[in-house]
Amino acid sequence: MNLLRFASVVAAWLLPIVSAHAQGTPPASGMTDLKPLIGKFDDGCFDSPEYRAFRKSLVPGFPIDVNRRIQIVAPAPIAKILGAPTVINKGEFTEFVIPVSGGHLNGVRVSGLFLAIGNANGVNVEAIAFDAPEAEVASAFKSELAEARRWARQHAKDGAPPSFGIRLRNNKPLLVCDASN
Repeated sequence: MNLLRFASVVAAWLLPIVSAHAQGTPPASGMTDLKPLIGKFDDGCFDSPEYRAFRKSLVPGFPIDVNRRIQIVAPAPIAKILGAPTVINKGEFTEFVIPVSGGHLNGVRVSGLFLAIGNANGVNVEAIAFDAPEAEVASAFKSELAEARRWARQHAKDGAPPSFGIRLRNNKPLLVCDASN
C-alpha cells in the first residue's frame, strides 16, 4: 500500500475519533491499561495471544464479510472500553475502526485501534491512535521504537521488514505497524 493511500485511509478514520476525544490528554490513572491486549512489540508489531484472538475475532477468514456481526474477543476489562467496530470494504483492503474510551498504553490515552487488512493481497496495517501530543507518545514508546529500528536493521536482508513508527494524521499521533508485502 503506498503511503499516500495509507494517509488517506488513516485520515478518514481518525477524524471522528479525534473529534470524540477533543478534551486533551488526561492522566492515565483510572483508565484501563491496553498492554494485556497489545502485548509486546514483537518484530516491530503488536503481539500477544490476546491480540491474535482479538484480530481473529475481527477477521476470522477470507473473504472478509463486512456484514457479519462482530463479537470482539478481548480481556474483560478491555472489552468494556472498546466501542463497536466500523468495517468498510475499501476495495483493495477492508478497514476496521474500533473506538477506545478510557484506555491507555504506556500511560498515554488511546482513542482508537485501526486495522487495514488486504482483500486477496498483502495489505496488513495496524495502528493505535492516541489523544496526546506526538512528543508524549514518542517519549512513552522510546524503547519500543528503538527496538523496532534495531530489529528492522537486523532483518533487512530477509526482505522488507515491517515498518513501525509514529505517524501524524490530523495533528494526532498514531503508532503504526505496516507489515504489508
